[in-house]
Amino acid sequence: RTPLSGWMGHESPMHFSERYQPAVGINQLLCGTPAILSMTALEVGVDLLLDVDLALVREKSIQLAEYFMYLVEERCPQFGFEILTPRNPISRGSQVSISHLDSLQIIQGLGQHGVICDFRPTNTLRFGFAPLYIRYIDVWTAVESLRVVMTGARG
Repeated sequence: RTPLSGWMGHESPMHFSERYQPAVGINQLLCGTPAILSMTALEVGVDLLLDVDLALVREKSIQLAEYFMYLVEERCPQFGFEILTPRNPISRGSQVSISHLDSLQIIQGLGQHGVICDFRPTNTLRFGFAPLYIRYIDVWTAVESLRVVMTGARG
């Protein structure tokens, strides 16, 4: 047992419950403090961010998310995805959440295609669009990988 508890040491950190439940085993010892080496890399990234026009970054963020939603509707209409993210750019950040009953299996399949997204219980896939390093071709590839996973095709 540890006197320090934190989000990273929670049994289910993505449930965001109000009651802390320690993880099983050694993971409960994680207290949520980022590693120093990670923070050093973060500092370099922040320095780079200070040199960009944030209005342009936000505009690309909006365009990436809109492109993703368009492609999901255009390329995957038969699979029953529901876009949960607000369409109005003022009401969203740099991510798009979609819903599907088989979300957990889908995210595992996407991982095999090199597509990294987030799972949120019970049936939400969350795709993040970091505009400084995500390209439009990356969005296309993610949706094509989603289509491949859903059709069970090899590719």
